[in-house]
Amino acid sequence: MAVIEFKCLTCGTTETSDAHEYDGIGAYEAVICKKCGAYSDEYGHFQAEKWSREQVGLPEPENLGKMFKSAKQHRTKLQSIRITIVETICSRIKKSKATVIRLNEPIFVEAFDDQFSKSIDVVNVETKQVNIDCSDYCPDYSELLADLETDYLLKILECIEVGAFEIEE
Repeated sequence: MAVIEFKCLTCGTTETSDAHEYDGIGAYEAVICKKCGAYSDEYGHFQAEKWSREQVGLPEPENLGKMFKSAKQHRTKLQSIRITIVETICSRIKKSKATVIRLNEPIFVEAFDDQFSKSIDVVNVETKQVNIDCSDYCPDYSELLADLETDYLLKILECIEVGAFEIEE
C-alpha cells in the first residue's frame, strides 16, 4: 500500500508526508494521520484512538490539555513581545522628530516574480500602520503594525536602528 493522495477528514491536512501507512495483524491496513491520529481503513474514517495515536507518536488526550495551556502561554508571551517591538518602533521614529518615515530599502512581504511584489515602504506612527506597495498588480493598502508578522517588525526596527530611512513630510 503506497499513499499517493491523502486528506484527513478530521483535521483537513492533505500532505502525503502526514500519512502513516499501518500494516496491522493479518490483512488489516489503515492510513493514520500523523497530525491528529484519525485513521481510515476499508470500513471508513474514524476519530483517533489510543492505538492510532501510539502508532504516530501523538500524546494521550490527558496530556493535550497541558500542551494547549503551554501553547496559549507561549502565544501570550509572543504577543507581548510583538507589542513591545511596535512600541519600540514608534518611540524610535518619534525620537527622530518624525511621524512618517520611508524606508530606504523596501521590505518584501511577498514576491510573485520580477514584476509583481508586495513590500513595506512607509511607516506611520500616528496611525501605527505601514503602507504596503503592491507594484501595480492591485491597489496599495495599509496594515496595522500590530498585525504584521514578527519578522517584518524586526526588519523595520533594524532599518530604524541603522538610520536606513527618510523622514516624510
